[in-house]
Amino acid sequence: MPLKTYFPDEEVLFIGEDIFEEYPGWRMFFDGAVNSKGVGAGAVLISESSQHYPISTKFRFLCTNNMAEYEACILGLRMAVDMNIQELLVIGDSDLLIHQVQGEWSTKNVKILPYLLCVKELCKKFVKIEFKHIPRAQNEFADALATLASMIQHPDKNYIDPIKVNVQDQPSYCFHVDEEPDREPWYYGIKRYGRTPGLGLLRCFNSQEASKLIEEIHGGTCGPHMNGFTLAKKILRAGYFRMTMETDCIRFVRKCHQCQIHGDLIRVPQNELNVTSSPWPFAAWGMDVIGPIEPATSNRHRFILVAISYFTKRIETSSYKSVTKKVVTNFVRNNIICIFGIPESIITDNGANLNSGLMHEICEKFKSIHHNSTPYRPQMNGAVEAANKNIKRILRKMTNNYKHWHESLSFALLSYRTTIKTSIGATPYLLVYRIEAVLPMKVEYHL
Repeated sequence: MPLKTYFPDEEVLFIGEDIFEEYPGWRMFFDGAVNSKGVGAGAVLISESSQHYPISTKFRFLCTNNMAEYEACILGLRMAVDMNIQELLVIGDSDLLIHQVQGEWSTKNVKILPYLLCVKELCKKFVKIEFKHIPRAQNEFADALATLASMIQHPDKNYIDPIKVNVQDQPSYCFHVDEEPDREPWYYGIKRYGRTPGLGLLRCFNSQEASKLIEEIHGGTCGPHMNGFTLAKKILRAGYFRMTMETDCIRFVRKCHQCQIHGDLIRVPQNELNVTSSPWPFAAWGMDVIGPIEPATSNRHRFILVAISYFTKRIETSSYKSVTKKVVTNFVRNNIICIFGIPESIITDNGANLNSGLMHEICEKFKSIHHNSTPYRPQMNGAVEAANKNIKRILRKMTNNYKHWHESLSFALLSYRTTIKTSIGATPYLLVYRIEAVLPMKVEYHL
């Protein structure tokens, strides 16, 4: 027997027999609907052979939801009486009506009392009649009839033909797809896209496109030979997606010859990152020198002057034969001030070429503060040291002829600027220009 308690979620917690199983007699489902469009009632009688006899009515008077339920029940009972049905099982989703008719709940509402008396008078015309409560999810037929009757605006003088519901197993149109001349399926070549919450639409690609894409981004023109996780993130931010992308990237990196030769040997345990204050983009810059690099390049360059913005992690570099005081001053003026504006502060180590009189003059001229790292701990300028390490690692993996490493410096910078950084959660290129860069693989492979 079903529980008498009214559950909040009766679709889940209803306990009782399945009313859809074959029943040796007539059944009647009823339901009422009240909404902003109007009031309606629906009922359906089902015979022993599962023949359905539906009926619905639209009411042109105001009533409550419980009154609509009683109207629907009376509508179905009168139709059963007219069809000379002797035994009937009445089924509805109104917990109040079922228990009031069965005498288990008292009726105090004066508007409901006449309806209850009418139902009991109709019950006397049956040899046997039972009432059963079901969840709303199992009363879909009667609910649909009641809702339809309440929503439509019935014309006063015109007649509405009975609604005929057909069952159709196939779509209205059907095309026969012939085999393509190239023996590829009809959907071959159609570009598929997937939507993500933060990155919008991403282009989905197959295994053949995946190998080209991974190879180009990892070790192509601007490929920094990054690790598998970073490679997967860069492909994702470039606008491409594949379910096994991260696994494919990790497997590819493990087979990369350059990565195995020039891989990092990490001997220092991990430490927490130190927060560096930078109130706005390009407010604080750090500078350092890489070199001397042996052997020298074909143009005899042996040094790389590196500057990094602490806020955006953007790197500016340039190679020189020697890093003199004049070279440093020109680098600050041409590569930092004239492009990104006047910085609030510049941090360097205690090298003589980075602390010359020319450097102090240009800082005083543009009202910038020049700081020095402590001589006892020159590694305290960690952002620049990390940038130096990354530039050297990328150049080692991208260069085949060490006398021409200066030609790969610009591509190494682009690969660094378009790779996501863990400390900022984005790429330096995005923070500077507010848009991701167009990578060479998009133009080369038309993906």
